[in-house]
Amino acid sequence: MPLFAINLFIFVLANMNMPGTSNFVGELLILVGIGYKGFVLCLFAAIGSAIGALCTIWFWNRLMFGELKINNIKKFEDINRREIVILLPLIIFNFSVGIFTNEFIDTCYNSIYFLFSFLVDDSTSSLQYIALMSLLGTQQNNKEGKHLRTAVMW
Repeated sequence: MPLFAINLFIFVLANMNMPGTSNFVGELLILVGIGYKGFVLCLFAAIGSAIGALCTIWFWNRLMFGELKINNIKKFEDINRREIVILLPLIIFNFSVGIFTNEFIDTCYNSIYFLFSFLVDDSTSSLQYIALMSLLGTQQNNKEGKHLRTAVMW
């Protein structure tokens, strides 16, 4: 079952937050957002991510190279063309989100900014405002009063 093993390994790498996959981008954004609350909380989240990666490696190793104790599993065949056609768009989408991150973030930028505009009011301190806007990757332009998107290339 080499095709199944290769496809599963691609998704296992994505689950382990490998750079270039969509999960890496999401995990990095979460850790940056948690980092504004405190270093200890961010450290615990990073340790949890590392433990999750170790469990994923253990899962894949046990599934691919472990002993088969159930005889019914030996009857299964490798994935066919139909299943490859189903899995290929998922793999392409997974890597495209990881590689072209800014394009996907830019599409949801306005709706996120609109959501955060309700969270930030006059009682919000400037430090909280800076933290919320840095999560969005924006800077306040004092001359024109517009928010400019800073491109972050990974």
